[in-house]
Amino acid sequence: MQAKERTWHTGYTCGPAGVDVTGNYPEDGAWLSAILHPWCKLTKPSQGRVSVHMTRSDAQAHDLEQQVHRAGTPVACFALDTRTVVLPSWQNGDSLWITDPEAGCFYGISDTSVHLIARAHSPQARLGLLRLVRELLTGGVLGAGKVIDLHAAAFTRNGKGVLLAGAKGAGKTSLLCHALFSGGAALLANDRVFVDLADKRPIMRGIPTMVAIRPGTLDVFSVLRLSPSDAHSLASAGPPSSPKLHLTPAEFARRLAAPCVSQAVLQAIVLPEISATLETWALERLSRDVAQARLESYRYGAAVGRTKATLFGAWLGGSTPSPHAPVTHLAQKVPVYRCTLGSGIYRTSALSLLHALGLDD
Repeated sequence: MQAKERTWHTGYTCGPAGVDVTGNYPEDGAWLSAILHPWCKLTKPSQGRVSVHMTRSDAQAHDLEQQVHRAGTPVACFALDTRTVVLPSWQNGDSLWITDPEAGCFYGISDTSVHLIARAHSPQARLGLLRLVRELLTGGVLGAGKVIDLHAAAFTRNGKGVLLAGAKGAGKTSLLCHALFSGGAALLANDRVFVDLADKRPIMRGIPTMVAIRPGTLDVFSVLRLSPSDAHSLASAGPPSSPKLHLTPAEFARRLAAPCVSQAVLQAIVLPEISATLETWALERLSRDVAQARLESYRYGAAVGRTKATLFGAWLGGSTPSPHAPVTHLAQKVPVYRCTLGSGIYRTSALSLLHALGLDD
């Protein structure tokens, strides 16, 4: 199958970073915009410093598949919380080519452009497109200012933001669902948050990632369960056998009848912990030293000791993780609480907890 003429062309900005994206299948553009908006603004094309060109072409993909045997040099491409995606590459003339077996696509790098080549009907190629655009944009944000990158969820209520930080399985997603579903909150982020300390009051910004919901959370919030009537709205980022449900951030919020917001002033930081003995919930404000140490451990990528920006993350000025000073500053300016989650917390409204966090008008 021959590639179609390019039929979509969109610009995206996230803070100071901008990327232009073109493609020959308009469905890819609609899918990408549905995930990135409102966290990344849609802009007129030709304003970004980097261009991404996605071409679906069986012929071009086949040609690159014949060259994969030349791939060898490993390149760090994408920064995820618990791993850095390292992919094999090879040089072809003036271009560096990278193969991504997980996403079923190839990346060709030259000057200020990245060409993404995939087969016409490869659904996983969209995963490569999302990772590529997000890595470019977030790298630009991190390289532009005093920003802390945290593995965290976040929501807002009455214009005030709460950040939920913690390791996987700590209860972040369930507590986030509770606030959205019964507390009248809005979704800001489900897995990754930037906290900007450049202003007088810390501003948190959400980074759009697919929402992976564990079976236990689905049991409590059954409204999230997949129904045949809206199966087309999902964009799965996991293998078919995965027990988790994967939703776009917007679809996740829609099922919980919650709006989405891109940024908010940070009011409080909550570190959830699950308890087998407590019935509802308990809040304990942490000392500055304890809060700082805990926040350091929740930096995005801290679990794998990441110290360098990836190839795509460094393109727009991305840098290594910020030094300790910003976390110290954050722990001084924003209260940090340990929130113990009891077995019966989700049987009552979230309003009492949100009141305790100072989110009422």
